[in-house]
Amino acid sequence: MKKRLFRGGVLVVFLFMAAASAYALSEKEDSTICQDIISQYSKAYHLEFDIATKDIEDKIYGVWQGKDVVGWDRLSGCYGSGVGDIYIFSQAGWIDGAWPMFQAVYYYHTARIEELSSEDILNAAWADKNYAKQEAVFIIGVDIRGTEKRSPVDNEYSHVVKMLLVGDKLVLQNYYGDYLEMEKVADVEIPEGMIDFY
Repeated sequence: MKKRLFRGGVLVVFLFMAAASAYALSEKEDSTICQDIISQYSKAYHLEFDIATKDIEDKIYGVWQGKDVVGWDRLSGCYGSGVGDIYIFSQAGWIDGAWPMFQAVYYYHTARIEELSSEDILNAAWADKNYAKQEAVFIIGVDIRGTEKRSPVDNEYSHVVKMLLVGDKLVLQNYYGDYLEMEKVADVEIPEGMIDFY
């Protein structure tokens, strides 16, 4: 299958239009529904999650392309899928393949990947064992609009995205449980005339 390439310096995305601010938008959009969902992950994983900072949000915003499968779920094995796929993260949500999710709230927990890879949390195996030795910011994004219509006990992939920030690298868990090392191929820029639209 031919790998889809996406190159460019700046991408103007009209789907996601939100005013730039000095604070994390996750703080602004946080809700009881989102807190209920993240509390279930906290209980299941025995981890405490904090609301994402602006610095964390800025690091994940952009247009990303799946570069390499670097890990997988131990139960399902490696599907090897997602290389070449495009993901967009912006102030107002994300696009995961063809599925747009709006008004995302992000939560994070910092830990060594070895701890996060345990059976109780991600249950992940890594192609490069050096991954396990590194510290990562484990991020869970919750789709606000999606959760308004779904129970928190529904399929987690319908309204949640999981990723790891490992230094400057973004590692995304896709629908199949593979962990994709992502390459940032463009920034998301909001047109000046649309800045107050959101």
